[in-house]
Amino acid sequence: MKKSILILILALVPSLLLAQAAGGQIRRNKSNSVKPKIPAENSTRTRIRAKYDYVDLGLSVKWATCNIGATSPSDFGNYYAWAEIKPKSDYSEKNYVYHNDEGHYYVFDNDIEGTEDDAAHMAWKGSWRLPTKKEWEELAAKCKWKWTNKEGHDGYLITGSNGNSIFIPAAGAYIGNKLSYPKMGLYWSSKQMEDFVSGAYGFHFNSTGKGWGDGSFRWQGHTIRPVCDK
Repeated sequence: MKKSILILILALVPSLLLAQAAGGQIRRNKSNSVKPKIPAENSTRTRIRAKYDYVDLGLSVKWATCNIGATSPSDFGNYYAWAEIKPKSDYSEKNYVYHNDEGHYYVFDNDIEGTEDDAAHMAWKGSWRLPTKKEWEELAAKCKWKWTNKEGHDGYLITGSNGNSIFIPAAGAYIGNKLSYPKMGLYWSSKQMEDFVSGAYGFHFNSTGKGWGDGSFRWQGHTIRPVCDK
């Protein structure tokens, strides 16, 4: 176990995340107390509330069968910066809604699951939301993970103790306008990092293991696998 964790950490170090800030510096404890105003959606727009499939893996929540924006379990779907609710073409610090020109990040008081800053909740409505950090850890600890390929995409077949399973693809992450780390999965949780205001907890995996790594910059584009309450 210790060996596999070490392999994963070594694989993730060049990738993410917090060491890749401009000049290699991490902005620590720079925060902006005023939350930016996000333009409201047009009130005349009709929102389609489709039914989304889920699987009960015998855990505390039900997990969706596909990512937000995906058309199948193996499809990558949309990419989102943390706490932003729409995909975009440029995932950079300067283009992040919760970072201003003075180098300050807006710091959220609480986790964002089920709020207006939760892309899963805003897209799918109902009880759909981002997984919490504990729910990702539960999925990792209580299910069997098998690296496999589904419809041409690498990822994990995750099987619960009750025999039910989901597939989560290694969809990589967007940095700027380029897709990076195509052999990795990088999925948002609802939790901002405590010590680094520029970071949030993204769950990472590759063929050698899984875990939190060093976290992810909030401005990066990651995929989202929603959960819903039982």
